[in-house]
Amino acid sequence: MAEIIRAVTRLGGDHALLPENATPGDLADYLSTCGADRYLIGTVASWQDTIADEEILSDLRRLNEGEAYFDRIFASSNE
Repeated sequence: MAEIIRAVTRLGGDHALLPENATPGDLADYLSTCGADRYLIGTVASWQDTIADEEILSDLRRLNEGEAYFDRIFASSNE
């Protein structure tokens, strides 16, 4: 939760406005209101659901430090 609050603060939001016992969906909605990018919103929305807590924490720390979300990007083309 500390890394989510850190992200909210970096975006200029007020973590005191978060609902008590906020769900990951509530947190993602508030981050969206603050102008967060889709990677941060998706990471928070996946907390306690599709991604392990340790991976969420690692991703949040990396995003809060301004590091790239992905180490590598793979793309392909039929052309």
